[in-house]
Amino acid sequence: MIRTRLLAAAAALAVSACGPAPLPWTMVSPERASRPSFRLVGSIRHLDVEGGVYVIHGDDSVTYAPTNLPAGFQYAGTRVEADARRADQGMGIHQVGHPIDLVKIRQR
Repeated sequence: MIRTRLLAAAAALAVSACGPAPLPWTMVSPERASRPSFRLVGSIRHLDVEGGVYVIHGDDSVTYAPTNLPAGFQYAGTRVEADARRADQGMGIHQVGHPIDLVKIRQR
């Protein structure tokens, strides 16, 4: 009986350990306490507007225009998770999406 329970516990532990490890965060800018941050999950998209711009189309159906998207994430279709803050500026030159400053980002 005890042996069966130990085997079942070991099997459960082995299965849970096989899941994908989360990818590391890329720190983009230091956090600023003056503006609250929010978590964002979505996909990178490239729009052919004014020479091209990369945006994040959030799972919440909102388009975000990061002011500081690292070059390593500028690939259309990349799924990302990020902590961001609303940018101080009004609209960018591309006039698409809500301007945000990324605090940290990682691939999902």
